[in-house]
Amino acid sequence: QFTLCTNAPVLLRLTDAFCGGDTFNVYANGTRVGKTVLRGVIDPECTNPVMRPEEAFFSSDMSHVEVELGPGAYGVNVLAEAIVYGGGIGYIRVDSKDQMLVL
Repeated sequence: QFTLCTNAPVLLRLTDAFCGGDTFNVYANGTRVGKTVLRGVIDPECTNPVMRPEEAFFSSDMSHVEVELGPGAYGVNVLAEAIVYGGGIGYIRVDSKDQMLVL
């Protein structure tokens, strides 16, 4: 959990990390605002882990979500919903809405 304070709209992005298959729910101030969706085929051996955040955000095998948050203060919480490899690890990124990262 973390606190996010912004005076301009932002995009909060979350992606699965390392081995595709985990899914997550994103909550802001106690309300679910996003959910990652499973993509691709799960590799039970994790033969090709994605180690860099930027690669994970663009990978077709990783679950992603992008949530727009307006100006304000938010208590952000991310909860793993489905965990394939026993960890539920993801990358979180927050950008101003003006910075475009196409997923």
